[in-house]
Amino acid sequence: MMPPDTGVDFDMHLERTLHSLDSLRSEMTYDVFMLYCSGNIPQIGEEKKKVSPRRIYDDLKKNGFKV
Repeated sequence: MMPPDTGVDFDMHLERTLHSLDSLRSEMTYDVFMLYCSGNIPQIGEEKKKVSPRRIYDDLKKNGFKV
């Protein structure tokens, strides 16, 4: 599509484009894959030393991700 000639046309074109981008963003989905070796999962007392897959899962859920 060719760029508009006038400032008013350019503003209208930009507004439509931004609206289209916002619509696309609202329709996006995210996939998260976690792969953990059993040796990397924290045991009792190691929660501060290693990142727990359960904690990652809970944090994603708490922040609105559908799991």
